[in-house]
Amino acid sequence: MWHEARKHERKLRGMMVDYKKRAERRREYYEKIKKDPAQFLQVHGRACKVHLDSAVALAAESPVNMMPWQGDTNNMIDRFDVRAHLDYIPMYTPPLLNPM
Repeated sequence: MWHEARKHERKLRGMMVDYKKRAERRREYYEKIKKDPAQFLQVHGRACKVHLDSAVALAAESPVNMMPWQGDTNNMIDRFDVRAHLDYIPMYTPPLLNPM
């Protein structure tokens, strides 16, 4: 009986040590990758024709659904556009291809 209890105690102690080591590794990993989430944000898009029906297109582009981006009335965006959450949009120039 005593041997079984001792064996079970060793098994539990080993599991606790394993969990502790795993928690330490997890904490170290998350500390390494912890950065500003805005640094990971990437937005990719392309122009596409969304509305085939002209009535739906007119309703979607009505002033009710449009809002000025950053207070600029010359730059109107859809109120559901992701750009409403951005402070600025940096200009991206793709790298030039090296001739081989």
